[in-house]
Amino acid sequence: MEPQHPYHFLSDGFAYPEHDTPATLIPTLHLLSADLELTPAADTAQAISDCTLEDLQAEYVRLFINGPGGVAAPPYASIYVQDSGLLRQQGYDEAVALYNKAGLEATVTDESPDHISIELAFLALLLDQQKYQAAGAFLQDHLCSWYPKFYARLMLAEPDPFYQLMAQVTDLCLQQTLKEVLHEQTTFS
Repeated sequence: MEPQHPYHFLSDGFAYPEHDTPATLIPTLHLLSADLELTPAADTAQAISDCTLEDLQAEYVRLFINGPGGVAAPPYASIYVQDSGLLRQQGYDEAVALYNKAGLEATVTDESPDHISIELAFLALLLDQQKYQAAGAFLQDHLCSWYPKFYARLMLAEPDPFYQLMAQVTDLCLQQTLKEVLHEQTTFS
């Protein structure tokens, strides 16, 4: 099935950058931000276009793995749900339970099932399969409950233009999708 929702792209954007990341993600980020009427300044857009793989990897590590003073913005639900600050806590359990409820098992990957990239991929899958009720529950009860805290912490870390725009686009997409999914539920209930 061909990816239909921007969440496939957003999932890739919050995963560790690989060899083809700049070539595949940067043009799509520009297009998606334009579609959302989120137009960065010309110098910011150029800085994003000029990003190299090494730039993205270094910034990913600084923001999401380890930087001066610790991890700037841990990309895991368990850190933010109930403000535990610990991995593999309630946010992790919630994500796994929601995956299981949708009939999916979290596969073994390099990332925890409550990593932002895994959760965005799950949302994309639900939307691709037109499982709007499950997508709405996932958004309302889980992802949208912790993403704003992650977003705020990421912005405090003053990310490079690529990750700043990724976070802004993700925020707008989540808000828009939540409204659309809730509308779908009330229309067809």
